[in-house]
Amino acid sequence: VLFGLIMTFAFTDWVMSLDPHWFSTIWGVLFMVGCGAGALCFTVMLMGANHDRKPFAEVMSPALTRDLGNLLFVFTMLWGYLHLSQYLIIWSGNLPEFTTYFVYRSQGGWNMVGAALIVGQFFFPFIALLVPRVKREPMLLARVAGWLFVMRIFDIYNFVIPFFRPTPVPAWMDVVAFLGLGGVWLAIFAREMAGAPILPRYDRRLQEALEHAH
Repeated sequence: VLFGLIMTFAFTDWVMSLDPHWFSTIWGVLFMVGCGAGALCFTVMLMGANHDRKPFAEVMSPALTRDLGNLLFVFTMLWGYLHLSQYLIIWSGNLPEFTTYFVYRSQGGWNMVGAALIVGQFFFPFIALLVPRVKREPMLLARVAGWLFVMRIFDIYNFVIPFFRPTPVPAWMDVVAFLGLGGVWLAIFAREMAGAPILPRYDRRLQEALEHAH
């Protein structure tokens, strides 16, 4: 509940307020699903890249990667469902103060970004995650997660930048902001990861599940 409230207020204040007339009632949920998908993609990439090293090698199994792949599939479906819902609700309302959001994103090259997101963040992972082999092999699943993670970056870019520029050509500030904030986050993450156990010390349920798996 706290996460939902914080995300809704934060992204309403930071992103939706960039257009003082436009608003969406599904905005908070849309960003919560996006953040959940990004976090899961990062986790799957980390596990896939280290699947043959301790401590990941102790718990890695086809059943675990299948569950992670199914979770990625769920977030892919949710992302597509929420974006389609927002579009249909605004399209059926047909009110000028709402449709401007999609007008900005259908001209000046932004329509190509939108088409790339539809294919790259929905159709490609949707089809890839239906393949059993992808969810069975850690590295294949990590590659799909990496692709989705990159698409998440473009999705955020498509949310924010059309409010400022008519074309999707990135400015130097966009690159600096992404690399700067991303670098700080990765440095903090690496420091915390180096000093904390990756797997829970006193919760053996994952290992026990592997021992009793059929």
